[in-house]
Amino acid sequence: MDEILNYSTDTLVNILDEISDVIILAKDLKNFWVNKAFCELFGYSKEEAIGKGLDLVIDTGDLQILKVDLKKKLSGKKTQKKYEIIVYSKDRKKKYIELVAKYIKLDEEDALLVVINNITNKRKTVDRLINSERKFRSLFENLPIGIFIYNKNFIVIDTNKSFDNILNAPKENILGIDVSNLKDKAFISEIIKTKKGQSGFYKGEYTTTVTNKELWVVVNTEPILDNNGNFNGGIGIFTDISKQKELEAQFNQAQKLEAVGRLTGGIAHDFNNILTVIKGYSDL
Repeated sequence: MDEILNYSTDTLVNILDEISDVIILAKDLKNFWVNKAFCELFGYSKEEAIGKGLDLVIDTGDLQILKVDLKKKLSGKKTQKKYEIIVYSKDRKKKYIELVAKYIKLDEEDALLVVINNITNKRKTVDRLINSERKFRSLFENLPIGIFIYNKNFIVIDTNKSFDNILNAPKENILGIDVSNLKDKAFISEIIKTKKGQSGFYKGEYTTTVTNKELWVVVNTEPILDNNGNFNGGIGIFTDISKQKELEAQFNQAQKLEAVGRLTGGIAHDFNNILTVIKGYSDL
């Protein structure tokens, strides 16, 4: 690069103008030369851009941080290799760029060769994924049913708040448990099914491993498969139906009492009929 710069500035300009990446040549941080790709990305003509400073496209906050590092680079000090910053085109559209700066000699003076890569689409994709993950995490944590996730070795790697509350145990005491080797074997077989790509279902009594809490539960399990269809873990839906079972027991007891009441009422009615006849004969 140094040889090219020393050989012919005109040749250098022609070469850099044909490069698709955005190129900036800066003898200092206030005056710089740009190639055609810069004009296409930011919407400025060469006349508008050449001789201007980096503040033409970079906001003040990011610019101050960048200037400090670029001054270090101009003085030959080591700095980070890449910078991801927000810039704005002439029409004030926000863009994300990756900037790489290299110290060079230009006309026997210290200068910077700056290469900019437009990563706007990449960042938008990343932002969408982050937002999607944030929404999923919020939904996951706030669902009123317990959820636990285990990896292909059947080790619990995540739980939501409802699951922790059902077990009445802190998350850190639950993570790392081997769900294929629980103390209470009630629904282990339904978990093992997921390794074969099958769903599992269990309804019944269960004693928790961490707190020895006795519950009535409904457990649904589903496998998690990778892109090739191979078992990569599973997810369990854990519903505590203990209160429901108590209500059912109370309802059954109430039905029994109601039946006894009806039987007693029927007997009393029949006995009353007999007494009425006896009373009638007594009156006669």
